[in-house]
Amino acid sequence: MAGLIVLLPVALLAVGAFTLTQQIVRSPLSYLILLHAKDPAALHLLICTAALVTAVYYTLVTRGSQRLSLIDDSVEPPMIPSWVPWAGSGIDYIAHPLTFFKKYSIRYGSTFRFRFFGKTIVAISSPTAVSDLLRDHSGAFEAVINADNTHLLSGINMNDDRILHVYASLIGRASGPTHRALMPSNLPAISSRFTQDLLKGLKQLDLSAPQSSLNEFVHRMMYNASSTAFFGPDFPLHTYDDFMTFDHGSPLISHRLGIFAKSAAAARDALYAAWNRHIVRHWVPEQNGYLEGAVDLMTNIYRELNKADLTQEEIQRLMGLIIWTIHANVLGLTIWVMCHLLTDNDTYTRACQEIRAFVDERFPHIEDIAQIDPRTLEGDDFPFLNSFIREVMRTKTGLGATRVATRDTVIRDKGDKAILIRKGEIISVNVQGMHFSPELHSEPEVFKADRFVEEGASYKLYTFGMGKHICAGRNYANFVVRQFVILTLALYDIQVKPDRPNGTASLPEIEKCFGVKFMVFFRPKNDLSITFHKRVQ
Repeated sequence: MAGLIVLLPVALLAVGAFTLTQQIVRSPLSYLILLHAKDPAALHLLICTAALVTAVYYTLVTRGSQRLSLIDDSVEPPMIPSWVPWAGSGIDYIAHPLTFFKKYSIRYGSTFRFRFFGKTIVAISSPTAVSDLLRDHSGAFEAVINADNTHLLSGINMNDDRILHVYASLIGRASGPTHRALMPSNLPAISSRFTQDLLKGLKQLDLSAPQSSLNEFVHRMMYNASSTAFFGPDFPLHTYDDFMTFDHGSPLISHRLGIFAKSAAAARDALYAAWNRHIVRHWVPEQNGYLEGAVDLMTNIYRELNKADLTQEEIQRLMGLIIWTIHANVLGLTIWVMCHLLTDNDTYTRACQEIRAFVDERFPHIEDIAQIDPRTLEGDDFPFLNSFIREVMRTKTGLGATRVATRDTVIRDKGDKAILIRKGEIISVNVQGMHFSPELHSEPEVFKADRFVEEGASYKLYTFGMGKHICAGRNYANFVVRQFVILTLALYDIQVKPDRPNGTASLPEIEKCFGVKFMVFFRPKNDLSITFHKRVQ
């Protein structure tokens, strides 16, 4: 059957090619072009296009038909037993997903199922199975819509139909401008502003303080620099405390834990109101409208949202949600990078040597680093730093992508094992399990700062999502985290208060937060006390 289906496009392309060739020959101008041209490019283009379309169609059809043919030989993943059929393992999962996945991966392997409040979730962590899921184009899997999270975290009160409409407007209007603006080639428009603002903040550090909070230092510096980079120097930076309260309580809001999320919801509303007062005050209606002082990206998003069928309150709250997402995951990664850096003397020493050698040679005037191409920071000048940051991402990434099966189908695992997926089941990619897979890394449970120097950078990390739903801001995040470490260590020596007999500080444990539905990175359980000393060159 699959063979007959594949022959259909081939036959159609052959007829189309014959017809088009006839038209070319009948046209005097085309005939002369083909007669006198050294290379009949039109015919070559036609042949290449036909071959490409046939190959793509053949791949899609055969992969889809192969999935269907494997169902009879597939194996259904084991189900975690539960005394509560409807809730299943939901509470156990929400309480701490990292522990949940680790515990049941040891017991059942890389693929297992569990009940989650009336739904069935299939957890997968095998790199082979994840790759097969992401490469599927047969329509067997669809992304799980995050409309509910958008509704809860934006604070917009609306019915289910309106929720889907608002979410579709957000994705349809904001996604395109964001992807274009944050492409590596377009990133300098924002990265130079971020670097200038971060340098300004770092140079104003109070060095007289005997001890400082690492969390406060990282979060406030990054919040201020990113805010002014996107919106200009007049952005209301006094909103930092409300931002931190909302950000810390956002998982509670996303899980509808109203009693525990009151302070976070109040901070969210105050935060969004202050941000949008700034936007309204700086909106200039001339020339199709623009945000004075802001980068073009924020102007374009605000314009697009105003073109949609949305109320002003919906637009304002969606803008607030967008601003929050700019900060949230970048802060989560940066704090873990600094925690690992300051609790391992060898890592700290090697990072300082690499960074300071580069900066001292290339930028005698540190202010000039604002003009650096962001892609330089991920190049050959920083092999150790880039490996170290990738290792932090490997070990501290939280949740992964989710897909829902549109029909009974299979996912192919290692050894050509076919995993049966029933229609309506939700597939959750256990990113932690995959990042710690011995298929990808030697001694995966050990943190190795130079792992990707030794193993190479070919292994893909799934920190910022995967497939067509990959995070649009990943390039910005990769740049600002590296730039933060580079500038901080170029200007200062940092000492951390020890808590162990050997005079070193312990790496913070992962916080057992109730609900991590919207978090890319787990949070550190405790803070570190640090002291800054101006670097003597």
